[in-house]
Amino acid sequence: MYVVSNAGCKVKDIQLMSSMEHYYKSRGKDVSLKLRDDLALLAVQGPQSAAVVQELTKIDLSKLYFMQTRYGSIAGIDGCRITRCGYTGEDGVEISVPSDKAVHLADALMSSKVSDVSSKKT
Repeated sequence: MYVVSNAGCKVKDIQLMSSMEHYYKSRGKDVSLKLRDDLALLAVQGPQSAAVVQELTKIDLSKLYFMQTRYGSIAGIDGCRITRCGYTGEDGVEISVPSDKAVHLADALMSSKVSDVSSKKT
């Protein structure tokens, strides 16, 4: 299971998941909690989100449905997890990216031809 915790709930979520890890291990289950602090999360939300992200990846986002995820490369950055979701009520894409590549990815997203077109309409 892959969980992206809201920053405001991080401590509470880690405590809950740790207690569940111990609970299941005490019953002989093979579970482990792995925390990652080497990833950043960029969320692209809104009606053009998939089009903006699609410009930067070979993953076919038209076949990535709500709450599905794929690993791949985006903007030349390997090891990214791309998830189709939308916490704003709009369509969206969340991208887990190595932290040291987050600024590069943000710059690539902001340079999107799709985002240029949509910003000129407003």
